[in-house]
Amino acid sequence: MMYSCLDTEQQRIEDRRADLVARVQDEAGNNFILHIEIQNQNQSIMPIRMLRYLTDIKLNHPNETVFQYLLYIGRDKLAMANGMQSHQLDYQYTVIDMHAIDYQGFIEQSTPDSIAMAILCDFKGVPEKQIVHDELLNKLLNLAQHSSREKREYISMLEIL
Repeated sequence: MMYSCLDTEQQRIEDRRADLVARVQDEAGNNFILHIEIQNQNQSIMPIRMLRYLTDIKLNHPNETVFQYLLYIGRDKLAMANGMQSHQLDYQYTVIDMHAIDYQGFIEQSTPDSIAMAILCDFKGVPEKQIVHDELLNKLLNLAQHSSREKREYISMLEIL
């Protein structure tokens, strides 16, 4: 048997930020942490990235349950794993292909957040411009009509998404 020692010192200087991490309280009063990552391209290393986000979150909140979701919004067909397995680890998270979700479900919720998320969904063959201008933008403007700041924020969110 031959071996060679590996360098164990790893220097990290990075600014890594999860897309969304929030403390949530469900209807029963239970608290948990929700991590949502939005990905626009397939990456084979995504399970390792998600695991790294999980360890970062757990280091800061060791006693809290964490639920992780990867929302895929890329043009190519979804081809990413929802976790990784090895003899040391069995790790999984939920992957949601936003193209497989009907945008109407988000519109029916009638909240600015859900309207903004609808832009990532399946438009069922209706031209994007028609949905964005005739439905999403109009609904957002109506829902945020009392606050110009909120209106700007949600329109900006729509543009980004």
